[in-house]
Amino acid sequence: MCGITGIYSLTNNEVNKDLLLRMNNKIRHRGPDDEGYFLSNTQAGSFDYACGKETQEELKASLSPLTQCDFANLGLGFRRLSIQDLSVKGHQPMTDSKERVVIVFNGEVYNFIELREELESKGYSFKSLTDTEVILNAYLEWGEDCVHRFNGMWAFALWDIKEKKLFCSRDRFGIKPFYYTNKNDQFFFASEIKALLECVPAKINKDTLYKYLYYDEIDTSNDTFFEGITQLSPGHSLTIKKGTLNVKRYYILEKKIKLIQNNPVRGFFERFMRAVELRLRSDVSIGFALSGGVDSSSIVGMAHNISGREKKDTFSIVYPGTVIDESSYIDEVIQKIQFNNHKLTPAKEDLKHDLDNFIYYQEEPVPNLSYYNEYKLRSYIQEKKVVVTLEGQGADEIVTGYRSFVLPFYFDLIESFQWKKLLNEIKQFKKLYPQTFFNILLRYCLSKLPQNLVQTLKKIIKKRQNPLINSNYFGSLPNIISPKNKCTNLNSALMNSLRVHSLPKQLTRADKSAMAHSIECRFPFLDHNLVEYSFSLSNDQKMHNGVTKKVLRLAMQEHIPVKVFKRRDKKGFLSPQATWIRELRDVFDLIVYSEEFKKLEYINWIAFEKKYSELITYKHNNSQEIWKILSVFLWEKTFIQN
Repeated sequence: MCGITGIYSLTNNEVNKDLLLRMNNKIRHRGPDDEGYFLSNTQAGSFDYACGKETQEELKASLSPLTQCDFANLGLGFRRLSIQDLSVKGHQPMTDSKERVVIVFNGEVYNFIELREELESKGYSFKSLTDTEVILNAYLEWGEDCVHRFNGMWAFALWDIKEKKLFCSRDRFGIKPFYYTNKNDQFFFASEIKALLECVPAKINKDTLYKYLYYDEIDTSNDTFFEGITQLSPGHSLTIKKGTLNVKRYYILEKKIKLIQNNPVRGFFERFMRAVELRLRSDVSIGFALSGGVDSSSIVGMAHNISGREKKDTFSIVYPGTVIDESSYIDEVIQKIQFNNHKLTPAKEDLKHDLDNFIYYQEEPVPNLSYYNEYKLRSYIQEKKVVVTLEGQGADEIVTGYRSFVLPFYFDLIESFQWKKLLNEIKQFKKLYPQTFFNILLRYCLSKLPQNLVQTLKKIIKKRQNPLINSNYFGSLPNIISPKNKCTNLNSALMNSLRVHSLPKQLTRADKSAMAHSIECRFPFLDHNLVEYSFSLSNDQKMHNGVTKKVLRLAMQEHIPVKVFKRRDKKGFLSPQATWIRELRDVFDLIVYSEEFKKLEYINWIAFEKKYSELITYKHNNSQEIWKILSVFLWEKTFIQN
């Protein structure tokens, strides 16, 4: 897990080495263990490797300082967090043994051992034990199609010296970030937006802000909150050759779906076990984020099944005495598995102390303070000297973790004329979630209305629900309806959640919070073999008798506590957001009543102040809209105004 940066002049002008150095320094937290650079005059075919202040001492003698290198129109930068092969042999930028290609790589290819053996049988040699070198030789053997061989998470930029081609790739589901921008015929890329703000001015992307404020959308496209800064979409590659930039999609999940008929629970278990097993490969300490839900408990249970008596560390956020506390489930898991558990309860003082840094490392507004739970948990994990964590993101999106999936599930039953089963599912669901059922029924009725009428109604309703927003600021931007509303069957709804509505924002915040503390997050449920298998399962294996995640529950029944196995609620890593805002009134009053805040063009301050005062005085507990707008202001003050 690392950080990468790069500058490529498309017109062969010299790159600014000081700028590359500043970009790399901005993401030091992603890789405090080492630093390195590659510079090339691509027309002449010459190149050089350079060092920075934090390059490992053993390497500095053989490298020139970055700013003293000769003319270059291509520059690659790297910050290392050592995970595999902790020696200097893992230094990047890295080249193959014959210096045909060079790479800067952020992520992990978990099946690198198997790929290395295959490549060695084809005559390739290796000088390190890293997955980075495996990528280099895999590219030499299979070209751009090498990405289909990788099981893992990645964002990399590879310079093909012979072909004079820059090849960049992002993993199938977008676990690792890759941001880029163009200015004055120069292509800039980086693992984080803040590095690119050294290259281009920070301006608000009104379209993205509009979707966030009116429709709660975040990370639903490759746009960011910054005008002109884009992220490479998951499952896509980017190439630049002869000054031409081309982006293409290399991974299409729909093409991987096959009907599963034989023993689906066993098949799921085997693939899940392999996914966890691969993600336990590391030369540094490994821990687990444990919420007490089915997903994280299953990962811990599977790790225990694999490692036997070896004790490992788990980390949990708890809020004892509140309705959002999950301590009892966590304790059940630890009692059964006997791993070490470390609990943390963030307090208002923590948020007050961390607020500025939290906003800085998130880089974009966050819709609620549950993201602070993640940020604080990883700070705690760092204190305990754990470098890698396994976490449960992704399960909800592949085996139905949300109650909202019941609607497309019903659609499938209707379309296949399974009336008896439909009535039984409705009956069972109503028993478990009586209030939720009527919300879903309302959504079903709305789905039967003409789309143009739904769009008009939603636009009116949304604006009535957002009197705090000054719509004049956004001009004539079109009404935006989320793709999630177009799903009419279960698999399409799951894919939408995986690609657009749910998972992308989770992965973005996980990466930013973890890397702020130099920690690598791994997600077994996003092993592509497991994802493809899960999407190939019948609906009955995902949802049954009103209960979600049937196949996961059955596969892990012997490895998680009965209490967790039978859980029907879903808390979602909540925080006491309203309480924190009230208890930190001294902090937020200074913001709300400041002249800066009053003058915000996108806010109706009078309406906002009224809503804020009512929250502070306990007239309501709806802090969502309050925090959402506060987070925009804090973000703008951190990145735009400064």
